[in-house]
Amino acid sequence: METVLIFASVLSPIILALVELVKKTVKMPKNLIPLLHS
Repeated sequence: METVLIFASVLSPIILALVELVKKTVKMPKNLIPLLHS
């Protein structure tokens, strides 16, 4: 169980950073962004 928590805590910042990069690189319509946040 501890390994799962460590795995999640390591992966979440990486995934969040990737999502932010994608948001910056891809010029998305403004109305899509609230959908991603919810």
